Amino acid sequence: MIVFVDGDDLLDPTYLEVIVSGFSDPKADLVIVGFNWGWRGGGHDHQPGFEEVTKRRAYDSINYRGDGIGGYTWNKGFKMSIIRDNHIRFDESLDLAEDLLFTADYMMASHKFLFYDVPLYNKVNRGNSIIHSATYQMRAKEQVVRRHIDEMGMKLMP
Repeated sequence: MIVFVDGDDLLDPTYLEVIVSGFSDPKADLVIVGFNWGWRGGGHDHQPGFEEVTKRRAYDSINYRGDGIGGYTWNKGFKMSIIRDNHIRFDESLDLAEDLLFTADYMMASHKFLFYDVPLYNKVNRGNSIIHSATYQMRAKEQVVRRHIDEMGMKLMP
């Protein structure tokens, strides 16, 4: 199993424990936890637990902003065997959306998705991050990636 964490983000103390517990299901290929944009601190309004989500829902969340699953790598646990067996890599030519493409490729090679809809990952937004200072060319490449992800998703059953 592997997780990706941005160095300036904040994790709930149970973040890794929850991801590892999701992989106690031997058929789980991807374990996803909820997230906040910025630190909002504790509490949730429902009983925590894993929900199995369809590949369609998980995949559709990649390009849909506002979904608790998202296409980010940082709120997910991945199986190394799937990454290795399918030669999934980050496209280092991309400045934006490289995580979305990695996640899309991984989801296409996976079957069972577990979602723990409690915000255990807290994304810190910095004003000087690349997402806020991206050039027109970076944004254009991002749109090409997003269209490619949408085209890949068309091959999935509804």
